[in-house]
Amino acid sequence: MENLTPNTLYEVVFVVKPVDPTQGWEVPVNFKLVLPTGETKERQENMIMLGRNRWIEILAGEFRTSPEYIFGKIEFSMYEVKGGLWKSGLVVKGVAIRPKN
Repeated sequence: MENLTPNTLYEVVFVVKPVDPTQGWEVPVNFKLVLPTGETKERQENMIMLGRNRWIEILAGEFRTSPEYIFGKIEFSMYEVKGGLWKSGLVVKGVAIRPKN
């Protein structure tokens, strides 16, 4: 976090592209963010409702930087384990951490 501006609101987004044929996305996917304070933010996204063959940004969470945690680490993840199905048809370009406007 030392490269981030203190007292600034940031968002963490996954940049993904669903491509046909997709399979196994019937159950919502979890997006998790763990902050240096130990605080966990988690949300779900229904991937089957997303468009196809275009890049989409999915919000994992938001956080505000503070001077106390400038050397901390941020963990982020995307997972789904309850559906029991193998997944296919999702290209992950990366994750963006950027100031929220």
